Amino acid sequence: MAVGSRLSNERLSLEIDEHSGAISSLQYRGIDADLVDANQPGGLNDYLYILGRDPDKNRTAPERPMTITVEDEGPLVATLRIESDAPGCNGLVRRVRVVEGLGYVELTNTVDKLKERRPEGAYFSFPFNIPNAISRVDAPLAVVQVEKDQLPGANRNFYCVQRWVDLSSD
Repeated sequence: MAVGSRLSNERLSLEIDEHSGAISSLQYRGIDADLVDANQPGGLNDYLYILGRDPDKNRTAPERPMTITVEDEGPLVATLRIESDAPGCNGLVRRVRVVEGLGYVELTNTVDKLKERRPEGAYFSFPFNIPNAISRVDAPLAVVQVEKDQLPGANRNFYCVQRWVDLSSD
């Protein structure tokens, strides 16, 4: 179900921060903790833009105005559309969707990027609160555990992900 800035189904519920457009809370039935790390800045799927080479001095978040629209109310499919201005972009549209009976959240981010000749970076952050998590990436032709299955000195600037990333623990 979608109501205002909240989505839920029988397995999970989440809330969108109305200032940043990020997921500020993610609860999963049977887990007695919020899966968003409140000790980190931002939330899940938070847009970050860095102009220049020093990420500490240039980190910026979406600018106002932002609108959150219920695209699908549920009960089978519930979708929120978050539309905002964003640094380095003509516009940013994020869709957050849950489907009844499924235990995951679908995210679709559409970035209408501006031309920029100076060094820059556009990122979406995911500060999860999953103690002792093991990360697995569906890479081309293999499932890879980040850090463990990589050679020392390997490039960690990016990962080629096929379809999914899994962060899980007991």
